Amino acid sequence: MRGQFRNPYHREMSAAQKIRAAKPLAFLMVRFIAAATSARTLAQSSSKDDADHIVALEQAWNRAIEAKGSKALDQLLAPTFLAVDTDGSRTGNGEFLASI
Repeated sequence: MRGQFRNPYHREMSAAQKIRAAKPLAFLMVRFIAAATSARTLAQSSSKDDADHIVALEQAWNRAIEAKGSKALDQLLAPTFLAVDTDGSRTGNGEFLASI
């Protein structure tokens, strides 16, 4: 079974031709491994950056609420922000900032 998938012209190729024929495959394998490694590293650093960003936003939110800083909250909130209270009542962005 060994060698059943070999190129039928393999024996007719010189050593230099065999090396030239193997180079593209080797190059593609190296590029694939490099891309897979860098994608994994990028995903790990990206998720850590996202987590750090979320923690920073939460800390900014907490400081603004404690200081009753409506300007700081206005920078953190989207114009479409909708606060829902425990009783189900809803407050839009402007009303929420005015209540601080």
